[in-house]
Amino acid sequence: MGCIRRKQVEQRTEPVPSTVPGETEEEQDPEPPHSVQNLQALHAAPNKPSEHRRVLWPATHKGTECIGAERFSIKQPKAKNTARPNQHETKISQLRKELKALKQQYRKASEEERPALTELWNILRQKLISLLCAEWHRRRGRERAHERTAFIANPFGFTKQLLGQKWNGTLFNTREPTLAEVRDTVRAAQTSAAPGLSGVPYKAYKHCLRLLERLWRLIRVVWRRGRAAKQWRHAEGVWIPKEKDANDITQFRTISLLNVEGKIFFKILANWLTEYLLRNSCIDTTVQKGGVPGMPGCLEHTGVVTQLIREAREN
Repeated sequence: MGCIRRKQVEQRTEPVPSTVPGETEEEQDPEPPHSVQNLQALHAAPNKPSEHRRVLWPATHKGTECIGAERFSIKQPKAKNTARPNQHETKISQLRKELKALKQQYRKASEEERPALTELWNILRQKLISLLCAEWHRRRGRERAHERTAFIANPFGFTKQLLGQKWNGTLFNTREPTLAEVRDTVRAAQTSAAPGLSGVPYKAYKHCLRLLERLWRLIRVVWRRGRAAKQWRHAEGVWIPKEKDANDITQFRTISLLNVEGKIFFKILANWLTEYLLRNSCIDTTVQKGGVPGMPGCLEHTGVVTQLIREAREN
């Protein structure tokens, strides 16, 4: 039945051959053009009511909902979780308000009321200081606990973050000490300095150049081995009186005497270290004056500290 209802009329486009002999074939005229009314009549919609069916979509996945919300929805600002003050912080805030109120009351009070207000202010001040110390220790303990947990979880990463990036340079010179450095160190030393356990003073190396060269060769061997000699690391304690005609042990002080050879070797290393720190701006010369070669200002700093101590005692 469906095929019969939807029968289509086929139009011939080719000429039909004539069956009668002697007759010519005539071309059929094209169909007249259709008008707008005819087209509208042909495509007129039926009078049947349209059928609307409800489509049942499949359930969406949570991942699809999240992607859709990120791309097409408006992001709502997240509410900030404001930390509530603990018991110490609440008391600290309250004490500060009371101190501020007492200060204003002190300005308006008479001379008879001011001593009592001052004593009350001192009591509240001591309570505030104790609470601040307790709060600081509490926060410091929590920070240490977090740092301890982070170190246990990832020791390498925590140490790298604490010490910074890997240093590419070298701390000291990798070359061996030269004879000129040994000679300059011996010349800068005091001739009257007491010797150590070996009993050899600086004077021997200052006046005997061949002995100084022998010491230089010994220092080169120690540098190649990477370990100082055992005798250079031992010191001898000597008692020196602090007062004239000292008889009691409390009137003496001790000094440690090292071997001259070890003092020369370690002095060279100290010069290298000082040069490295100054070259890399590791020492703030505006603050540190002592121990820095060629840097005046120790007397000025001593005078300033003495003046501050005197003013603190007077006040």
